[in-house]
Amino acid sequence: MSGRHAASGSGRRWLVPALLTIAVLLLAVGAAAGLGLWDGDDSSGQGAPTTVSPPARTSAGGPSSSAGASPTAGTSSTTTPSPGAATSSTSGPAPVSAIDACRGEVGAGTALARAAASSAAHYGTHTQAQLAVDAGRISEATAKQRWADSKKLGPSDVSAFAAADRTYTSRSGACGRVPTGTAGADGCRSRASALADLARTARPINSGWSHHLDMMKSKPHDEAGRDFSSYMTTWRGMVEAAQPELAAYSRASAALAKAPTCSS
Repeated sequence: MSGRHAASGSGRRWLVPALLTIAVLLLAVGAAAGLGLWDGDDSSGQGAPTTVSPPARTSAGGPSSSAGASPTAGTSSTTTPSPGAATSSTSGPAPVSAIDACRGEVGAGTALARAAASSAAHYGTHTQAQLAVDAGRISEATAKQRWADSKKLGPSDVSAFAAADRTYTSRSGACGRVPTGTAGADGCRSRASALADLARTARPINSGWSHHLDMMKSKPHDEAGRDFSSYMTTWRGMVEAAQPELAAYSRASAALAKAPTCSS
């Protein structure tokens, strides 16, 4: 009996340490497994902390699904016109109003009237000296002096009138396009009409003066010759024709003096 109990006691003595050893091994294996799960390879995707990367910047011109959320993309989508572009879209002269164009016509007509006055005065002196000497009212010496004095001013008369008439012609008709009821339009239209009449009567005078100046450049000096006689016949015909032209111009000039002004 005592021997059987002794055997049983010795068996329990080795069994307990074995169980403890097995338990320690199991705990070690569990601990190792736990560490593997926590610190294991990131490629397993289990247990590893998740890292959020910022959206990659897209290359220039390339589409991006996050472009709408990108502040940079939002800013670049709005185009702000440069000051230079804004200026170039409105560059150029400002439009001229109808009444301003009318005043431009009147101004050009006024310049033409000044040139016409000089041309008419000197051509009138030249032609009327011929009438006066033919009628015996003045001497031939006096006539020659009047012819010489007016002849010197003739070329500038003709060139000034031609230049003024070109400008006036380019602007004429503007007053007729001014809308009814425009402030100041009535006075400007009346003056423009008077200037048009003066220009119409002044043109044949300036033309005759220009023609005679050309004649005098090749005037025959042999007063007894046939060429001189032909020259004087042509000239006296011009003198006669100039008198009604000068009278018509004089009436137009008087009407212009009474015309309303065209104020700005």
